[in-house]
Amino acid sequence: MSTKVEVRQFQEVVERVQAERARMAAVADRPYYARQTAVVVQARPSRMFSLVQRVGMRGVYPRRKQPLPGRSYVAGLAVSGPQTESNSYSLFPGERSELLTLTIAEVDAGAPRPSMRVVHHVQWSGKLEDTRLSTLVKVHLEPWRLSRIVAGMPSLAAAAEHIEGDSAPSDGRIEVTGLYGRLRTDLCARLLNAIDGGLVKVYAQDGSREATDFWAQVVRAQMRVRQDGSRDFTADSASGEEGYLLSLALTLEAARGIYLAAISA
Repeated sequence: MSTKVEVRQFQEVVERVQAERARMAAVADRPYYARQTAVVVQARPSRMFSLVQRVGMRGVYPRRKQPLPGRSYVAGLAVSGPQTESNSYSLFPGERSELLTLTIAEVDAGAPRPSMRVVHHVQWSGKLEDTRLSTLVKVHLEPWRLSRIVAGMPSLAAAAEHIEGDSAPSDGRIEVTGLYGRLRTDLCARLLNAIDGGLVKVYAQDGSREATDFWAQVVRAQMRVRQDGSRDFTADSASGEEGYLLSLALTLEAARGIYLAAISA
């Protein structure tokens, strides 16, 4: 028997097996086969943002270090999971710290849909237990006269700790949310829809580390569409970093808060 004949016969067997699994999955009283078929067919991840969407995000205005008179500003603060700071001169790992990413954007509360123009990025590392939102607001956020701030924490415990132990969340401008599970998926889905609608702009590339890292994460961001139509958003497997992307999604949430407050007033 020739190799071509063997390959053809093998392909026919595979097709018969797949057809039988599909037939059994359609039978209502066979949920096991339905689950098995769902496992066999898995959507492959693809880029979260197309080239057209990325080009549409690029603004022509410069990055700003301070607010302009008469403009409204919001911010999103993404706190990543713990990272280990290593010392190149030591065989032992250093202290664990979190990566904090801050995005600041201008908003137009009178727009028909919530839109924003990103004007500034800041990223730094620190120990979360030593980083209070009240301190962050005073150092990074008060100079911008922010109308609303949404801070995303990596776990439910971290979010609860900040809500209970910090005086800043009592401020009506500040909201603390999670960056896990369904909350994270909803954030990314709303961000994708807003970008698809041309409602998000980012300052012109200025060669800074922040701008370079931001666009690198946007390019690497991946999305997987499940069989039920829901979407799953994953970080790039090589870097595992998505602080700028999640901070952008949190900033959009802050802009949505301003928009909803304006239309309900």
